[in-house]
Amino acid sequence: MTKRPKHGFVNLDIPIVTVIKSKKEKEDLKQKLHQIISTENTQHPYSDAQLTEILSQYCGRPLSRRLIQKYRTLLHIANSYERRY
Repeated sequence: MTKRPKHGFVNLDIPIVTVIKSKKEKEDLKQKLHQIISTENTQHPYSDAQLTEILSQYCGRPLSRRLIQKYRTLLHIANSYERRY
């Protein structure tokens, strides 16, 4: 199904962001996020956008940057600027 907004067409058949419903999926994603951040280069840490790309490939579906930020905050992990030494 396609709707026509003011500035063009939007295809509603393609999910923009996938909702993670399973508790196991959430915990796996948090664990993978922690693993990626703990092994990153401390001189050039990953931004939330880069983490989103990496974890979207890991999950095999699109994730939002805000979800990654939320999980990073829940894990008490600082943003990329604060993680830089």
